[in-house]
Amino acid sequence: MNRYIDRPLPLLITSAIFAVLLISIVIFFGATQVTRGPIEMLLALLLGALLLFFRALSRRPR
Repeated sequence: MNRYIDRPLPLLITSAIFAVLLISIVIFFGATQVTRGPIEMLLALLLGALLLFFRALSRRPR
C-alpha cells in the first residue's frame, strides 16, 4: 500500500512548507500584475490538492 496513505504526515508537512513559501513570496515581492496570476494558480492548485487529500483520508476505512 502507498506509504503516504498509511502515514500522511510527510505529505502534510510538505504541503504546509509549500504554502508558507507561496505566502512569503506574495508578502515579500508583492502581487504585481505579472506575478499575481501564477501565484493565484499555484495557491489554487495547492488548496485543491489539500482538499482532495483530506477528502480521501476521511473516506478511507479506519
